[in-house]
Amino acid sequence: MKLYNIYRTLHLTVLVLVVISCSKNEPVSPDGTEPGQPVSISITDGGYVSADACNATNDPASRAVENGYTTEFTEGDACGLFVVRGGKPVYSNEKLTAERDAATGDLVWKTEEGTTLSGGLSDEHYYLYYPYQTDMTDKTATLTGNAPTDAEFFAPLIASWQPQKDQSTYANYTKSDLMTAKGTAAKGTNNTLRLSFSMTHRMALAVIEMPATVYEFTNTPAIPAYTVRIPARFQTENLPYALPGGVYRYVVHPANATKLIGSYDDGKERGFAIEFAAGELGSGISKTYKVDSERATPQSHHLQIGDFFLADGRLLSKDAEQSEVQAAKVIGIVFQTASGRIGEAEKRALGESNVHGLVMSVRNAAASAQWSSETHEFEGLKNCESKSDNYNDISGLYNYRTVIDYAEKNGKLSSYPAFEAVAKWNADGSGHEAPDHTTGWFLASTGQCWDILQNLGGYAALADPTEQGSTDTGNTIFSWSNQGDGPRRLNVWMEKIANGNKDKFVSSCFWVSSEYSVNKAQCWFMESSGYVHCISEEKEESSIGVRPVLAF
Repeated sequence: MKLYNIYRTLHLTVLVLVVISCSKNEPVSPDGTEPGQPVSISITDGGYVSADACNATNDPASRAVENGYTTEFTEGDACGLFVVRGGKPVYSNEKLTAERDAATGDLVWKTEEGTTLSGGLSDEHYYLYYPYQTDMTDKTATLTGNAPTDAEFFAPLIASWQPQKDQSTYANYTKSDLMTAKGTAAKGTNNTLRLSFSMTHRMALAVIEMPATVYEFTNTPAIPAYTVRIPARFQTENLPYALPGGVYRYVVHPANATKLIGSYDDGKERGFAIEFAAGELGSGISKTYKVDSERATPQSHHLQIGDFFLADGRLLSKDAEQSEVQAAKVIGIVFQTASGRIGEAEKRALGESNVHGLVMSVRNAAASAQWSSETHEFEGLKNCESKSDNYNDISGLYNYRTVIDYAEKNGKLSSYPAFEAVAKWNADGSGHEAPDHTTGWFLASTGQCWDILQNLGGYAALADPTEQGSTDTGNTIFSWSNQGDGPRRLNVWMEKIANGNKDKFVSSCFWVSSEYSVNKAQCWFMESSGYVHCISEEKEESSIGVRPVLAF
């Protein structure tokens, strides 16, 4: 299940999902009456309602339209369905699992093997809950002939529900988020019965926001403000789910008292505790707890090429004192701030309002690696044959994800050593990981490497619009001479960083994620003698450097 933060207005996610039986029989009613109709389902999630949008009694009738959290079901999610007819159960805890239809690409709900669902007969009521539980013994109300609400029908389940103490994994977080609904029926297309369920969250949601530094950039053209929250460390068995940007979620039972204890480091270790009293949060209510909110301070900053990017996502001016730089954990150097030179995949990953710039790592992910050890034709990767092709290929994230997705899907990541090196750089736990409000590290495109060498390397020829727009295709290599000592100029940007925390540039070659052909990929080679080259190298034969980049 995917979750979305929705700001300013309440957003409803509607999914029309057809229930498909694993049986080939025609649908028949389980009690032997006349056959009912095949069933289609729409699920609407009303999200959590902010405590600020309710009155003091948490009366749902007083809730205003507000910011909330909505869910979208994905493959593998499962719900439990109950159908009551004439005051008697006719389907009990039927498991419906979401699967992707190969023909249409839509999600469909599938029943267990041998079960066929039908409905639409008189005095019929429909109840749905998520997530599915194998044993629902004594977890639904005793039927008395009346038609209960879903809260009444599932009252024993709701009362006994125990959210996971450790919700730090996505699976445990979603296991904790109990939702129920009573369906309404209407005639659908193709003689189907359309059941609509408006899911209600039966637990409460605590949203924890850590202190933040808000960079208000003074650049022209304007660059959106950039918020960096300090990550927390939680010290009890109650562990929340971490979202990008120092925000955490924790599902709590409205009737139970809960406590979260944690700390954070902003140059000094600071502890905090958040307590939820029993009854403080009502069913379906979210409340935001801001830790030390007075520390969320705006900071005016002019974002520049050469600014230092820190491990926690904060920025330091390129003009900062060396002592300040060495006291911080610098992981990268900003090399691009122009929105027009940031790729579409990077913008989609961050969201248009969260795009600020591109960062080059100050370390190599690998000193030497092959691009790949196999030949494979990737759909969607452009063959960069001319100078302008190389200059205009600016979405390294798209190229990187295209290769990584193929390699991971087919169990061939080790066949793409340069990409594997970056993937490990993102996940090896050794402190190289990118902050979670970035794209993560990826292998730069040839256009992004062009920008690094132009903006940080000071190669004058690469700043020439004539070169950038040239349709010259060369002969698998473009060379520019008399450009001065580019490696030395690149190293100047890292002078303030301690030697053990950076990899200096020398006359050397680096891979990019752009292709020249099915057999060759692009790389850039700098020489201290004044040459810079864009070269098409054999993917399998050449083993050269890998220096990743990220977008923030």
